[in-house]
Amino acid sequence: MRILGILALFLSLAGHATPAAKNPVSRYFHRVPIERAHLTWGEAQLSELPADSLDVLVWNVKKGAKETFGSEIQRLGEDKDIFLIQEAFTSPEFIQKISWFSDYQWELGISFTYRLYSNNGTGNMIGARVKPTWVKVEHTVDLEPVTETPKTTAYAKYPVAGREEELLVISMHGINFTSFEAFARHLEQVRGEIERHSGPVILAGDFNTRTKERMAQVRTFTNSLHLLEVKFVNGNLRMTAVGSNNILDHAFLKGFKVRHAEVFPSRGSDHQPLVLNLDFL
Repeated sequence: MRILGILALFLSLAGHATPAAKNPVSRYFHRVPIERAHLTWGEAQLSELPADSLDVLVWNVKKGAKETFGSEIQRLGEDKDIFLIQEAFTSPEFIQKISWFSDYQWELGISFTYRLYSNNGTGNMIGARVKPTWVKVEHTVDLEPVTETPKTTAYAKYPVAGREEELLVISMHGINFTSFEAFARHLEQVRGEIERHSGPVILAGDFNTRTKERMAQVRTFTNSLHLLEVKFVNGNLRMTAVGSNNILDHAFLKGFKVRHAEVFPSRGSDHQPLVLNLDFL
C-alpha cells in the first residue's frame, strides 16, 4: 500500500515531527469523532452465552489484507462464541469475510479512516453469537505521532445462561509509537469499567508491549485488577516487536479457568491468532 511506505518513512522521523498544520502524513488519515466511531454489522439471534464454557478467538488481522485471511478466519472462527479483533476494516471485502459467520453480531470502534482507501476505517472489533446488552467505544487521550490518530478500545457485555452477572469483553490495541506515560494512560482508561464490573472479564488483544517496561506495566495493571494472565502452550509463536523477543499479543481473564490456550500458525495476518477454551468458575 502506497500510504504505508510514506508512513514508514515518517515514523522513522517521529522524533522530528513538524506541527500538525505542516505534517505531510496526517492529512491521509481522518480522525472520527467518538460519537460516530461505533458501527454494528449482523444481528445475533441468541440472548445468552452458554453457562459452562466459552471458545474465544483473539487476532490482530491487519485489516484482512492478506490473501489467506478469509479462509483462515472461517476455519479458526468456526464454533467460536466470542471474537476479539484488532485492526478490523470497514471495506466491503472485509465485511463480506466476517459475514460468513451468519447470526453473529459485530461491534466496531473506529480509530480513523484512510483517505487514500475510499475513507474506509479501522479499529477494534468484538463479535459474538449473542446480542450485547451494552457496548462502548473509547478513544485514547493521546495520539500516535505523525499520523495523529488515536487507538480505540471496544467494550461489550453479554448475558450468561443461569447467571445474574454478565461477561465483560474488552478488545485492546495498545497505543504504540508514543511515550511510556501515554501507554500507561491508555491502560488506566480501561481500569474503571473493569473495577465497576462484578462478573467475569476477558481483556485481550494486541497490547503493543514492545518493551519490557511496557510489559511490566501491563502485569502491574492486570494484577491490581485480579486478572489472570493466560499461558499459551506455544506462546513463543506470538508476534514479537521488531528486533526483540517482546511479545505483543496477550489475554487476561477474571472468573474463568483456562481449559486450553493455543497460538495457531497463520499466514492470514502478520500476527498469529490466539484461541482460548475457557470454563466459567
